[in-house]
Amino acid sequence: MISVYLFHAEWCHNCPIAEKVFEEIKSELDSDDVRFNSVDVESDEGVDLSCLYQVRNVPTMIIVKNKRVVERVSGIRSKNEIKQIIEKWK
Repeated sequence: MISVYLFHAEWCHNCPIAEKVFEEIKSELDSDDVRFNSVDVESDEGVDLSCLYQVRNVPTMIIVKNKRVVERVSGIRSKNEIKQIIEKWK
């Protein structure tokens, strides 16, 4: 199983775009093999996870497999590109 995290912030101009794409992909690919997590970097949990995964920019998508970061994507990407990245690690 992989976990896909999208790190975002309310003040981030591009984050709503990334969140929309993330939610679309989540509705298409959510299964026992993939767990999707949306993380507000300003929440208590988000601060902890941002530090753990060394998130420096938002939006950032991180894929974790076997407790190891296997992919990190910062900025806006197309829906197809993100789906391909996720499929690669399933």
